[in-house]
Amino acid sequence: MPTKLQLPEGVPPLTTYYMYITGACNLACRHCWITPRFLAPGQDAGQDSLPFELFEQAIREGEPLGLNHLKFTGGEPFVHPQIRRMLDYAAERHLGVTIETNGTLISADWARYLREKGCVSFLSVSLDGATAATHDYLRGVPGSFAQAQSGVRHLVEAGLHPQVIMSLYEGNLDEIEPLAHWAEAVGCSSLKVNIIMETGRGGAFQERVQGIERLIELGRWVETELQDRVHIRLNYSWPPAFQRIRCLEYRACDGCAIANTLGILHSGLVALCGIGVQDDRLVYGLVGKNPVAEIWKTHPIIVSIRENLPHQLKGVCGECLFRDACMGFCVADNYYRTGSVIAPYHLCAAADQAGLFPTKRKRL
Repeated sequence: MPTKLQLPEGVPPLTTYYMYITGACNLACRHCWITPRFLAPGQDAGQDSLPFELFEQAIREGEPLGLNHLKFTGGEPFVHPQIRRMLDYAAERHLGVTIETNGTLISADWARYLREKGCVSFLSVSLDGATAATHDYLRGVPGSFAQAQSGVRHLVEAGLHPQVIMSLYEGNLDEIEPLAHWAEAVGCSSLKVNIIMETGRGGAFQERVQGIERLIELGRWVETELQDRVHIRLNYSWPPAFQRIRCLEYRACDGCAIANTLGILHSGLVALCGIGVQDDRLVYGLVGKNPVAEIWKTHPIIVSIRENLPHQLKGVCGECLFRDACMGFCVADNYYRTGSVIAPYHLCAAADQAGLFPTKRKRL
């Protein structure tokens, strides 16, 4: 195994790559924040795929900095022509892997392979409702609902128990509970209910759920009434300041992991995360041209994040009891909206302005 570098004081280990290994997808989701190229049946993702050589180099440069985990996402990671080779390599290097997928390409063979490979610790599959009408409308491809359900079942049958991720829009709110019951019955580990980001196609998607009062009402319903009726964990995608105590117990105050993470885009660009596709201010360099160690130690935005987060967070995020764990919840979104790494998260700021931020979650 590679020798670990002695990092300068104040520079934390780089433990995780978010690997956006392809800029293509076999679905055409109306809300996608990455906006990948749509692959019609029979088309190849090769031109929009991270070359294996850059994948390998990024890992070899990251390991001395502390790299031990990869998150595969996309686009749709399973359209990458060399994803199996990448997973084999990750297993050889003893790297943990999580995968975010739309599930449509998960066959029984793929599920068995993922189980036998042993390095995949967590999978999530997107399902946006309990019916084909609601899911296929959001995903833009007829038949994707049935394919995703089949993918989930294959994973469960292979001994893997994925999380289901549901993106909220006006047309699927009545199907949150039926989907939760389906996920429980099939054998999934949890259901995550996502608020659609306002980047990429999400910004133009008028049917996304809007209004701070409605978003808070939905979150409270998911974490109270609905959670009491199902036995799998429910995860509503809002900051820990709003979460119920019992949710905090198993979610460990999840916030932005940016202090130990870099994004690797399908082009080989190194970025804060996938939002670098939408905002080139958040692109730090290129694998093969700019050494990852130098980017990690010296890039001005990374240095600014280290020097200012979480203690310099502005607004209600600076006053929050969960400031140090939450880190502003999503630094990428905050920077995209405001140009500042210390800006408060938009949902928290809107709740505070409306008098809906939990007062007992503020510092005295």
